[in-house]
Amino acid sequence: MGVRVGRMTALWLVPILFLVHNSEEGIMMRATLDEVRIGMPRFLRVFLPPVTYEQYLVSLVLVTALAFCCAWFGQIDRSRSWGMYVLVGLQMVLLLNVVAHVTTLAVVGHYTAGSVTALLINLPFFLYLLGRARNEDWVGRRGLILLIPVAFVVHTPVLFGFLFISGFISRFLFGA
Repeated sequence: MGVRVGRMTALWLVPILFLVHNSEEGIMMRATLDEVRIGMPRFLRVFLPPVTYEQYLVSLVLVTALAFCCAWFGQIDRSRSWGMYVLVGLQMVLLLNVVAHVTTLAVVGHYTAGSVTALLINLPFFLYLLGRARNEDWVGRRGLILLIPVAFVVHTPVLFGFLFISGFISRFLFGA
């Protein structure tokens, strides 16, 4: 029988496990950032903007802090609150991130930053949380369906926006 945690604990695990994943990416990205771009087929490189390590770190800090703020201020003790939608939506974004990591593993042929936590933490936790959200009506059936296209928009264009903004911040902080 699986472990059953309270709803608040399950929802707080979203930013906590996001922090764990982003920590792995942050620690390991310096070693794999250039290799991932170089190992990608040319047609995929168009979608990967040139990113410095410092810029990537700033972006990780910003999105992780945002996840914690949504848990803290999002009234997640109530079903169908905006924070509930954001945290369940973040899990859908992380599922897309798992797909991206699996694709990168297949293309590059070996470990890249974030692969371990994507497969061993994010994927199983997504399945757990989505099941709970659906069974306990945290965001409603229509809400879950609407979060799918939102996750696609957040995973690529919004994250590229964070990387763009992080470029300015990293140049200010690090001169990089």
